[in-house]
Amino acid sequence: MMLGLALVSVLARGPITVMGHYVGIHFLALGCLLTLTGFNVVHLGVLAKVIASSQLPHLSSRIQRWALKEFTLEGGLIVGLVLIAGGTVVDSYILWKWLSSAAAHRSRRFIPLSLPRC
Repeated sequence: MMLGLALVSVLARGPITVMGHYVGIHFLALGCLLTLTGFNVVHLGVLAKVIASSQLPHLSSRIQRWALKEFTLEGGLIVGLVLIAGGTVVDSYILWKWLSSAAAHRSRRFIPLSLPRC
């Protein structure tokens, strides 16, 4: 996960060259894949620990106590909704900018001809 975060951080501003080798979009995709995989593995481990300790009460652990104390369903729902709303706003802005630049580009490129009728 840390290697993925490092790759994404380095490539966030655009492609770079390392010792004469181009490091671009493919390495950014690899960084995203490693970050998401690492996060999911950690999340699955915490979830498995919490479920195991809830099924077997004699197996209590520090992670289980921490997870049950810090995280609630309502808090997770609120954070999820805020992230969805934020992502929707950012995506809508990017789409609006893209469509407005495409319309401006199209209007400069294609000039309608007005031919006289015979």
